Formats: sequence, structure tokens, C-alpha cells
Amino acid sequence: MAFLISKSRLINQSKTLQSCKFRKIAKNYFPHFKKWSHMVTVLFFMGKGYNMENHLGKCFNLLRESKGLSQKEIAGEVISIAQLSRFERAVSNINTDTLYHCLENMNVSIAEFQCVCLNYSQNQRLLFQDEVAKAYLEKIY
Repeated sequence: MAFLISKSRLINQSKTLQSCKFRKIAKNYFPHFKKWSHMVTVLFFMGKGYNMENHLGKCFNLLRESKGLSQKEIAGEVISIAQLSRFERAVSNINTDTLYHCLENMNVSIAEFQCVCLNYSQNQRLLFQDEVAKAYLEKIY
């Protein structure tokens, strides 16, 4: 399970996958770039701020709200409401045990949470890439 591996290993795997995907996407969006340095600049901005770590809290919030549960119901005795709120807003992180207990309180499995986070991250990345492509096309035309 991805959440049980070390944070640095997960981030490194994520960055490697992102850079491979972004290269392919950038070549499709910007085939006229002759210099790799121009494409690297675009890749940098396309990937800015889209690591999985920033999305865990947002995904958690989406799941909680979709189930109609309050932060108080989820927090229980495990975590303070304020800390849970900071996690959902991506201001701070929580440890894996706390995340697991909060997911149990929502009746959500780790696998379901991973699936939601992966889909959310991919959707956000695609939306951002569309915005970059539109802005670039507006600039050149």
C-alpha cells in the first residue's frame, strides 16, 4: 500500500512518474519547442504543487463531505477537530495511524481512499495542464 511506504520514497516515485508523464504530455501539447530547456520550464510549472502529499487532506475532505459526516464525528478521540481541519486544508499532515483511524470512523478502506486520491490528483493535473495549454495558445495567437 502506498500510504505505508516512507514519505520520501513515495514522493520520489511520484516525481519520477510525473516527469515521465509530463514529458509525453508536453511533447503533445508543445511539439514546436526545439529546445529542451523550454519544455523543462513548462514541465516545471505544469507539475508545480501537484504532489500527492498536498492532496491527501483534500481527498479526505471530499470523502467526508460526500458521506455527510462532520469533522467532530470523524475526529472522535483520535485527533482534535482543529488538527483535522488543518489536514483537510493541506496546512499540516497527520500520521498514518491517525489517518487509518479517521478512515475507519468514516467506514472507508485504505484501498478506497487511495483510489479517490489517485483520481483526484489526476483530475487536478489534467485541469491544470488544460489551463496552461489554453494560456499558451492565447499568447501565441
